[in-house]
Amino acid sequence: MTDPRCAHCKAKPCHEGVTDESLLPGFCPIKNFKDLVQATTEKYTSREIQSFYLNSAVIEKEAYDEKAAREEGRIVPVRPRIREIAEFAKRMEYKKIGLCVGHDMLFTMHSTAPVTTLIVKDRLSGHNPVITLYSRYYKDII
Repeated sequence: MTDPRCAHCKAKPCHEGVTDESLLPGFCPIKNFKDLVQATTEKYTSREIQSFYLNSAVIEKEAYDEKAAREEGRIVPVRPRIREIAEFAKRMEYKKIGLCVGHDMLFTMHSTAPVTTLIVKDRLSGHNPVITLYSRYYKDII
């Protein structure tokens, strides 16, 4: 069996939904890791993961100033990560939190090791997230 090398695939037939093995390169995971691809697809299409992914994407989108992005082409964060986490927890109706918004949350969900993330780099605070907890400057936006 060959290791997947998706980055080396020029055609990217999987992006078009091609599953005919004769059209896939020899290193394609769709061809070589059928069981893993099927299991992953089933997990990603579950209602729980879809809700999780949709809510985390919405929370991240809301963390930026859309007008600045649209009119000036700038990415301007408008709230600290700790608030994103709290907003996400509310949407998901979680009672306890220890999560980071995004793909790392999916990792945490499926990790077999006990993991929690509360303090992570933060766009609004220049990647110094703890400052939002002790600085008066951020108190109105947390």
